[in-house]
Amino acid sequence: MNSHIIARFFTTPWEHDDRRLTYFDTLTRQFSERSSRSLLAESGKFSPEAEARLNRLVETPVSQYLSALLNLQPGDERSITSNWVLFRALALAVLLQGARVALGAEPELERVLCFPDAQIDDIIRLAAQRFDLFRLSCPQSQRLFYPATGIFAFPAPDVLDEWRFGFGLPLDGIAFLAFLEKSTDMPRLSELRDIGSGSYFTSFSVGADPWCRKILVHPDVLRDNTLAVIQQQIEEWRARTQKIFDSISEMYGLMDRLRLTPMRSPAIKR
Repeated sequence: MNSHIIARFFTTPWEHDDRRLTYFDTLTRQFSERSSRSLLAESGKFSPEAEARLNRLVETPVSQYLSALLNLQPGDERSITSNWVLFRALALAVLLQGARVALGAEPELERVLCFPDAQIDDIIRLAAQRFDLFRLSCPQSQRLFYPATGIFAFPAPDVLDEWRFGFGLPLDGIAFLAFLEKSTDMPRLSELRDIGSGSYFTSFSVGADPWCRKILVHPDVLRDNTLAVIQQQIEEWRARTQKIFDSISEMYGLMDRLRLTPMRSPAIKR
C-alpha cells in the first residue's frame, strides 16, 4: 500500500502538468519533478489499520470541508472550531504530522491511532485549551512554498511582548490554517505579515528542519522566476529561519537553566 506522508489533496494547488510537483532538494541543491502520487509517499509505511484511522479521523473530514476552509474569511473561524469532527481532524493533522513524515516506520503514530475515540477527543480538548485555529493568508503578491514536513513553524508575538511559535498548514498558494496560542497578539502578527514585501509567512514556509529536504514550488513562482532566483531565495530564507529558531532555542535553554521560564509554554522576550 502506498502511504502518503502528506495527504495528496493538500498539495493539489502546487501541481502542474498532469498532477506533477516541482520541488527543490536542499541536499543536492537541484530542482526535480515527480508525480504527486509518489513524491510524498512511502510504500507500506503505515499499517492498514493506521491508514483506516487516518482516513476516518483526519483525511476524510478535512477533504470534505476543504472548499469551506479555502473560502473562510478572517474572523469566521468559529464556524470551524464549532464543528468538532473538523476541528479534531485539523488538530490531529498538525499534531501527528511529525510522526507521519519521520523516516521509516513510526510506532508512536500507530500507538496514538490505536487510542479509542474518547481518548483522542481528550487529547484534542487539552490542545484546544492552549491553541486557537485561524485562517491566515499572505499578500496576493506572495505564494507559499510547501515543505515536505507538511507544516511550517513561524514566530508569533503574544500580548505579553514575548515570542511563541505558530504552526501553519498550507491550503493553497496564499491561504493557510494557523494554530496559535491563545495569547497571540493578532494585530501585531498582521503588521508583521505586511512588512516589506509581505514575505513574512512565505519565508518561513520553506521550513527550517535540516531533514526537510524537499520544498514544493508553486506553479506561479515557477512561471514568474528563474530556477536560479528561486533557489537563491529558498536558501537565504532557510538560513535566516534556522538562525532565528536557533537563537530562540538558545534563549529557552538559558531561561530554563536560570529558572526564569514561567510555568507555561516557553517564550522569548522581544
